[in-house]
Amino acid sequence: AAASAEPTGPASFPKKKKKNDTVNLEDMVTKLDPETKAMLDALHARAEASDDPATILMRGVPAGSVCAEWSETEALARTSKFWASNSGKFTDYALSKNVTHATRFVTHSWAPPKDWVEHMGKHAHYGTLKAAELAMVSRDLAEELGVDEDKWRDELTFWIDKTCIPQQHKLLMVCVNMIEDFLQKCDGMVVLLSWQYFERLWCVYEWASFLICHDPKNVTICVDAFLRPSTRALYVQSIENFSVANSKCNKEADRPVLAKKVAEYYNSVEAFEYFTRSTSIGVMALAVARKAARGSHEEEFMPWVHLARRLGLTDLAAGLETCQPASYRKIAIEMSKDENNSNKWQKIFADKLEEWFDSEIAPVLEAARLQSVRPEHHQLVKHVAMAAQQRRRGPLRRMSNYGGGESSQLSAGELAAMLGAGAGARPAAPGPCAAKGDEQGFGDKGEEEAEVSG
Repeated sequence: AAASAEPTGPASFPKKKKKNDTVNLEDMVTKLDPETKAMLDALHARAEASDDPATILMRGVPAGSVCAEWSETEALARTSKFWASNSGKFTDYALSKNVTHATRFVTHSWAPPKDWVEHMGKHAHYGTLKAAELAMVSRDLAEELGVDEDKWRDELTFWIDKTCIPQQHKLLMVCVNMIEDFLQKCDGMVVLLSWQYFERLWCVYEWASFLICHDPKNVTICVDAFLRPSTRALYVQSIENFSVANSKCNKEADRPVLAKKVAEYYNSVEAFEYFTRSTSIGVMALAVARKAARGSHEEEFMPWVHLARRLGLTDLAAGLETCQPASYRKIAIEMSKDENNSNKWQKIFADKLEEWFDSEIAPVLEAARLQSVRPEHHQLVKHVAMAAQQRRRGPLRRMSNYGGGESSQLSAGELAAMLGAGAGARPAAPGPCAAKGDEQGFGDKGEEEAEVSG
């Protein structure tokens, strides 16, 4: 396997020329008003003085601030606007609060694929679909975690770069360098998976970094809205053609940052690529198995088996071939036909898929992790899993520390109190505020725009 190559520890990845690919950090800092800058300076000083800066800087945004259901017209319009641009302003940062842990880390590409209209139509809005998909995930999480139906908007929290990193301040690079710490402090990851996701270097790095320390089953892939007959081959191609050298990075200045991170955590660049391909195929197969159960197994599922074989991932391909989603679905319906609960069969079906994944795929992905990741990081999975298990024993609200409605405006004093709150402290004031301010973002997710991460 490629992962057996000797560690290379590159100083930087091959660069791709791109117009306007850098942003002067000083220019970003000067766009802050003096009061806001002073508050962020104070937060920066607290983080620098702390033995655990990630705890001070870890934040989460309430689900209701960033997603909405299709029936919630006004809320959907508001949250769709949030997802339309990666430009992070202080008022976006103020949507979030300091938390000990977030319910989920959200990774995605801010900009839509260049061929979005061709495959989705001119009336399908990328930001709206992401807001609605995340709302569906939130409802499922609320049921899974025992959150009341009318409280998930406040009690579920997400780590999203735009709201959890102050992009117009020197804290930006501090937070970027701590992405791994924030990933460890999230109980799972949601992937808003458009077909160009695996072409973006920051996105792929977030994916692989999460799976260093988390169980693959803690990844929720939102792909149904994007996966169509015309895009299926594009997903397969994006993984088959993935390489660090060919990955897109909106800011070329990010490449050495990511090169350093890869060298720190992986045995080599080739090992990073091997781990990314293995996990992306394995986790994607679990997601499409649900569609294959009610559709064509050959069209929906087998392309992932064939891809694994073409990439030389023979153990993974063998495990994938044992999946029989249509049979699992038939068994689930048969077992629940005498139940009054019409959703019973769905739970049985999900359990059957999970049993298959645990038996046939998870061991292969764990072997890939051990082969790819530097030995000093092998214990991360156990450490993070134990911490998550301990948190699940208590009520969810102990993780979120949120209150608030949908549009309350924070005063300067309330913002100061919010930034001064310690880890796990309940903020003095609730919820989101309307967004105004600077337009500059950072990072790698957009084709035209900059972004902080994934």
